[in-house]
Parts: sequence; C-alpha cells; structure tokens
Amino acid sequence: MKIDHANMAIEKKPHRNKKFNKLLVEQFKGVQVAMANALGISPSLISRYASGSKGIGEDMKTLIEEKLNLQRGWFDQDENAEQPMIDLSNISLEKMEFMKEIAAMDEEEFHAKIGVFKAVAAVPTKKESNHDD
Repeated sequence: MKIDHANMAIEKKPHRNKKFNKLLVEQFKGVQVAMANALGISPSLISRYASGSKGIGEDMKTLIEEKLNLQRGWFDQDENAEQPMIDLSNISLEKMEFMKEIAAMDEEEFHAKIGVFKAVAAVPTKKESNHDD
C-alpha cells in the first residue's frame, strides 16, 4: 500500500505545543538551544514547536517523553489531572524517601545539605582514583 504523504493532512494538536512550551520554560528556562541539545534536534525545530507553527507528531512526542524522562503519554494527558510530570517508576524506594526528606526541609537546611552533598560528590571514590594511575 502506497501512502500519498503530500495530500495527507497532519492533525495539529495545540495542547501538545502548549505543554511543549511549559517544558521549555520549566526545565530549560526558555532557552531553546538547551532544549535542542537535550533532545538532539535542531534549535530551529524547537522554535517552530514553541511558536506553534509546527505540530508535535507521535514520533516527536515519544522522543521528547523518553529523552526528558516524562511519563509515557504525558503530552496527551488532561492538563487539569493530577499527574506526575516525570516517570517515577524507575526510582528506588530509598531515593523516594530521600526526596521526601528534601521536600520537608526549609530553604536554609536544604542549601546547607546540598552544599555538603556537592562537596562529597566532588571527592573521587577509591575506584575512580585507581583509574588515574
């Protein structure tokens, strides 16, 4: 079966472009080049999606959901539904408990602990330091 792509109308789904712009602002502070780099696509394509001049099809929707670790089908979920933006299915219970502890911290405690975390993370592990030999 041959498909005539020239005469095939692509259904625009403006809700996807709206959610795309939400991601662009929330995850990339509106920087289109940063989003393009994260997705591995051209900045001009990001610009076309952001302006709404190009609709987001199934393949691009899937690519974005996978690359940004969004819940599968996130683009087509009801905006008013209480749905997590990221897919939590691959996060261990230990990590979830840690996230709960972080969420309960006030800003001062959070900044103090994140400073310690970053300092510890910068110290090479025994395994890493053995590779320097």
